Order: sequence, then C-alpha cells, then structure tokens
Amino acid sequence: MEEYFSWNIPLKFLFDGWNVTTVTGLLFTCIAMFCLAILFEAFRVISLYFHKIFFALPLKVHVSSENLSSPNLSAEQIDIPDSVNYVKSQRRKNHLLQTVVHIVKVATSYGLMLAVMTYNGYIAIAILVGATLGYYLFCHKLEEFAPMLPENQDESITRSTTAISPDPSTQSLIAGPSTVPT
Repeated sequence: MEEYFSWNIPLKFLFDGWNVTTVTGLLFTCIAMFCLAILFEAFRVISLYFHKIFFALPLKVHVSSENLSSPNLSAEQIDIPDSVNYVKSQRRKNHLLQTVVHIVKVATSYGLMLAVMTYNGYIAIAILVGATLGYYLFCHKLEEFAPMLPENQDESITRSTTAISPDPSTQSLIAGPSTVPT
C-alpha cells in the first residue's frame, strides 16, 4: 500500500475481493463512496432528529376526521399520558433507534476513513464531493435542531420536559415547557 496520494490503477480497495483493475471499476467504486458520504451526512441529521424526539414528551393524539383536515391541534385532541410505563416504553424505543443510527454512523465513518486511507486521489475526491453535497442537501435540517446543539446555547433553551414526581406512590407526570439556564 502506498503512503502518499496517487492516481494509479490497479488497487486493492478495503477487502481482498474488491480489486479495482479497470477505469469502470474505479468509477463504480467512486460512485459508491460518493453515495456513502451523502448517506453519512443524512445519518447525522437523523441522529439529531432522534435526539430531539428522545427529550420530547410523548403525547397521545386522538385521531379523527377533524384532526386530519386541520393542521393545528387543540388541547382537547392531545392527551398527556399519565402512565410512567408508557413514557418509559417510548423512551426505550427512541433509545433503541438512536443506538441503531449511531452504529450506522460509526460504521459509515470508519468505512469512509479507510477508503481515504487507500490514498487514491479519485476516491478521496469522490468522498469529499459526496460529503459536500450531503451537507448542502441536509444542512437546512440542522437548523431545526439548532437550539439543542451546545454551541447555540447562548442564554437559555426551552424544551418540552417530563417530570416524574419524587413520591413513587403517585407516579404522576407534570408536563410543560421549562427554561434550562446554561
């Protein structure tokens, strides 16, 4: 393996069975790495989305024909769950989803890192262009989650919270917005 960037073919790419010996093989390898870099940027946004859901209060919405036609929900159409078990089960599901997304992000990032470490200039450029396009496609979604990011916590943030009563016999939930100082 070379220890400097080159533009040479043939090359062994990541696995013994993945030998790039033709220009067509190199083109398909570059396209695969380009798509993987875009996918990595998408999973960054998906990860932040599940992080936002994890800290939101799981509400139950009454579905009726009126709800489907109206974009705004009224207080009568939303139930705050009074079961701690329901909240725990929702949090467990969200945590499992966050874990799966994290595994995919880690595997993708290591794959991209190893691909760049083949020191092939074409593959490195394909990954850089894919990451750039992925960021361009998904960066506007990052702004939706901006209050959650540490660098955007200037004075205080407001988020929906769930508070469990300290007395285990009552097990009631108190919902509402809270202001968390930094």
